[in-house]
Amino acid sequence: VRSLAFVAECYGKIIISEKALPVEQKTIKPISVGGIAGGEKYIVNGILFKFAAGDNASMIYGNEENAQKVASHELRGLNEFYLSGVEDLCYPMMALV
Repeated sequence: VRSLAFVAECYGKIIISEKALPVEQKTIKPISVGGIAGGEKYIVNGILFKFAAGDNASMIYGNEENAQKVASHELRGLNEFYLSGVEDLCYPMMALV
């Protein structure tokens, strides 16, 4: 788990540092997996990254700060599932970068 978090952090830094670049210049290209609420989405090494920022996030949630709050609430909700103690409950690993 620790190494997966390190990998997610490394790829997250790349995605964030290239935010302002045109798509054709990005090392990791955004993909279309449906929906616009989570912002731009990227999949790298089986890890889904959602960039809670940009025009779509602002359009849906009013501004980027609200979009980031929604992402935080998603993490809190997932944590509650984890803490529920329900056996054999499957859920994704998630981190906010």
